Amino acid sequence: MLFALTSVVLVFLLTGVQRGEQVTTQEPFANTSIERPLEESATSLDAVRNGWMNTSATQDANRAPRFRVLSKEPVAGAMAFNTQQALVRYTLKTNGKSYETPLATVSEATEWSKEPILRVHDAEWSRGGSGVVTRFFNSSYERVFAHLNYLPRSTSSSTAIQEARNLPNEVTSVSFSPDGESLFFLVADIDGTVGYLESVESGNRVEVWSSPLRGLTATWPTQEQILIYANPSLHTEGAVWLLNSSTWDARVVLSDQHALAASMSGDGASLLYSLYEHSGNIYSLRVLDLADSDVTYVPLPTFVEKCVWGKQHTKYAYCAIPKNMNSRDLLDNWYKGVVRTDDVIWRIDTHSGVIERILDARAEVNMPFDMIDLSVDQNDSYLVFRNKRDDSLWAVELPTITTPPPTTPEDRLFDE
Repeated sequence: MLFALTSVVLVFLLTGVQRGEQVTTQEPFANTSIERPLEESATSLDAVRNGWMNTSATQDANRAPRFRVLSKEPVAGAMAFNTQQALVRYTLKTNGKSYETPLATVSEATEWSKEPILRVHDAEWSRGGSGVVTRFFNSSYERVFAHLNYLPRSTSSSTAIQEARNLPNEVTSVSFSPDGESLFFLVADIDGTVGYLESVESGNRVEVWSSPLRGLTATWPTQEQILIYANPSLHTEGAVWLLNSSTWDARVVLSDQHALAASMSGDGASLLYSLYEHSGNIYSLRVLDLADSDVTYVPLPTFVEKCVWGKQHTKYAYCAIPKNMNSRDLLDNWYKGVVRTDDVIWRIDTHSGVIERILDARAEVNMPFDMIDLSVDQNDSYLVFRNKRDDSLWAVELPTITTPPPTTPEDRLFDE
């Protein structure tokens, strides 16, 4: 079935909701944005003024512009969240220190964690910004260590004295529980991978899960369920498990697909997942309804690592869609850092199929953006992401979600 998107010159053939893992006849997409050349821009990040973009003469001087850079220094991880206002906390790669800055107004970032950490690899924040696990290398870059910083529950002040301790060596993946009180992390050993549950405050730790496989990623999307998937590759078939956080029983929900990765909505109702379709020679984005196993095909190809679910409006997903995904080996080369994408942010209503293009960052600043580590605050008012090209941190104010969906068929991705 052919649909035309009004905001782009885009033609595609789409199969609607189907059961099972049937192959779509979806065609590859050459460009998901305005037709623009994809050559590297001569504009450097240093030439972009901090806080500049989409400002107007009548704008409040203290109010942040719609799109701006938050940190030009390389960032290892970040999280948008809300207290009395929308905030973002992030960890620098250069020294491992963490900072906090508001999203609605422009002000200097303040230090959240002053303890320096060298050779930082990545940083995983809790959903409410109360804790962060920083992974870093030893001096020879042969081993990976993990360090936890957190605010005790007895205090709500970001300036209070924080607690800190080391986690076991060789942590391959870590995620906070939605309430921020527990950690689930994976450790590789000679027999495969072991999953541990640890209390953030007490440090009490127990082994709760194991697998003969290595190369796994874990996230904790709902209080009751942990999602685990095999690290995606074009050359191997993956699997996705849901692990019950009370019984610690695991069940496979997706498998036997190449380049498979998944993300669960905050209400636990849906899985957004990406895979490679050999028959169509394309990367595909889909939504699995966990209640009835219905699969919805979304004709905006990307990797699920470039997507994030809305927090207040859990049926919405925000995805960075590459302008060109015609390369068969794009995923593996992207993980290796051999290639970079140039992305456009879209908002997808996974129930009705209504889509909205949020931001073509290249059109704003004439430089390409390979977007990763997306997060939204609890009110779905701001989206924060890192540019993988230089690990700079950016924020965009999201347009308000309108309740009545557009009635024109051109604005829909798939049949209701």
